[in-house]
Amino acid sequence: MTCPECDVLLGEPTPERLEFHRLWMHPTSVEVAEVWPAIAGTAARAEFAVLDSDMLRTRVLLDELHQLLLRAMTYVDAQLTEEVTL
Repeated sequence: MTCPECDVLLGEPTPERLEFHRLWMHPTSVEVAEVWPAIAGTAARAEFAVLDSDMLRTRVLLDELHQLLLRAMTYVDAQLTEEVTL
């Protein structure tokens, strides 16, 4: 299966795989805007989990934060690439 927007080969055709690709590579302006408050909120929840000595919850939140940061970096990289090519 390929992405209908960019023709990237996505492998096994599942709705989850297509949605994951779309979220990371073709986000809406709302999704891009939502990632920043999500980072702040997740970081705050992780800090409170540490203060509560809940290391399992802290680890889960750090994993979530890591994914959010990677998405934000992907969005910023795409924006920088777009600006450079203009």
